[in-house]
Amino acid sequence: MLKATKLAMSIFFGAFILIVVLAGLPQTDVSANPLDAPLMTRAIVTTTEVLYDGVDVDLLAATADGEKFTNTGKEFFFITNDYTDTVTATFVTAGTFGGFAIEDVTVPISASYSKLVGPFNIAIFNQKSGDDKNTIYVNWDSVGQTGIASITVRAYKLDDGS
Repeated sequence: MLKATKLAMSIFFGAFILIVVLAGLPQTDVSANPLDAPLMTRAIVTTTEVLYDGVDVDLLAATADGEKFTNTGKEFFFITNDYTDTVTATFVTAGTFGGFAIEDVTVPISASYSKLVGPFNIAIFNQKSGDDKNTIYVNWDSVGQTGIASITVRAYKLDDGS
């Protein structure tokens, strides 16, 4: 009986201390959706349609704040890594399944290599609202400014044949 009393007292005082600590923390607005407001200023990557007679490969410098591009489900994202180490592109998913968030897709690009990634399912990848509706977000791992300066990108869309 004495052990049960000591255990109950320990739980009570532990809960009391937790309440005191939590009471001192700043209040946050839990009703705000963090996805509604962009955390960074992303560079807009214009999508280039790939035609039968070809297209010039005109790559753009990646930015530390990430990129975004319009997605109709036919787009591919081309990444060249001229950095001395592997970099990782993260394609942010905005979709859910059964009320659960779908995990972001990470794509490693080895040093001195290029990758073509896509196509991207619009229900999974497209932002659902706001100014960025129907766009895809691309983030970069923390490679620093030297690494970011060594990454070039471009978004391409397949010709629909019309």
